[in-house]
Amino acid sequence: MSIIKVSNLSFVYSEAEILRDLSFEVEPQSFLTVAGPNGAGKSTLLNLLCRTLKPKSGSIRIDSAAIESYSTATLARKVAVVRQEFIPVFGFCVAEVVLMARTQYFDAFGFESKADREIIAEALGVAPGAVSVEREYMRIVQTCGSEFDVLMEWSLEDLMRYAPRNVVEGVRRVREGKVQIVPGHDGVFGKISIVGKQDQEGMIATEQMSLF
Repeated sequence: MSIIKVSNLSFVYSEAEILRDLSFEVEPQSFLTVAGPNGAGKSTLLNLLCRTLKPKSGSIRIDSAAIESYSTATLARKVAVVRQEFIPVFGFCVAEVVLMARTQYFDAFGFESKADREIIAEALGVAPGAVSVEREYMRIVQTCGSEFDVLMEWSLEDLMRYAPRNVVEGVRRVREGKVQIVPGHDGVFGKISIVGKQDQEGMIATEQMSLF
C-alpha cells in the first residue's frame, strides 16, 4: 500500500501551467528524490502535498485517504516539511525549533507536555531536563543581554524579576567563587559543581543544588 499516491495532478499559477498530469506513488520506508531546475515546480509539489495549495485537477491520497478528507491537525501528524531555508522571526533555541514539529500534539492552551519534551530530548540525544534548561537559558540571556551581563553586571535584585530563585542563587555563588569546574577529557563528561554552605575547606558538597 502506498503512503502517498498522486494521480493526474495539475497546477496553474495565474495562466502559467506549473504541473500537468503528474502521477507517482511513494511506498513505505522508501525515499523519493525530485530534481529539476528553478521554476520546474518542486516547491509547488511540496506545497500541494502538505495542502497549502490546491491543485487545478487530479488527486492526492495520503495513507489511502484523500488529502482533503483530513483535518489540519490530523494531516500535520502525517505530513512534515523541512524547508531549505528558515528565517525565524524570533530568536528560538534549538529545542524550540525541534519542538515545533510537536505543535499538533500540544494541549488546548498551546503548551507541550512532559511526554513532548521527552520525545524531543530523545531526538536531540540529551537528557529530558536539558530541553527545559535550554529554553530557560535562552529566555534569561535574551532578556538580560548576554551571559556576562547575567553573571557579572545585573544586580541580584533585578535578576530576581526575570530568573527563577535557584538561578539567582547560582549566580550569587558564581560571584562568590563557590563554583568548581572540572573539564571533561577522553570521553568523560566535565562537571560544574555549586558548593553548598556546609563546604568549609573547598571540598565539593555531597548535595549539589540544581539550577532548574
